[in-house]
Amino acid sequence: GKIPSFKIAEPEHSLAFLDINPISKGHTLVIPKHILIYNTYHEYHAVLLHVLPDLYLADILPLSKKIAGALEVKDFNIVQNIGKLAFQHVPQSTSTSTSSPSEALILKIDENWPHCPSHRRSLRRIYWRMFRGI
Repeated sequence: GKIPSFKIAEPEHSLAFLDINPISKGHTLVIPKHILIYNTYHEYHAVLLHVLPDLYLADILPLSKKIAGALEVKDFNIVQNIGKLAFQHVPQSTSTSTSSPSEALILKIDENWPHCPSHRRSLRRIYWRMFRGI
């Protein structure tokens, strides 16, 4: 369906539009747009990033770069919240670009970030699972 929006850009495989409840100036969402099946376009819906075909990921960073450049901002965030525990609120694989964050919104990865010490054996198992999966 059609939803009123402020469309920023629409390359072949994605759509960038302003968030209607922005947390900062230029808060933009980038979502996968459609998929071609048997010469017919269908909406493509992927809740999680890792099930989204690579083709749809090709637009996200270049588009986010252009959005930041158009806003002429120095500081900005590009965020992917994937899954409920990662605060994904919308059941759609979405990249969020926010610009000009305020001090109150800054995500701090510092000495207060929870660290999980791991044994070398555990790291080796994780490494091999990832290495084989890629």
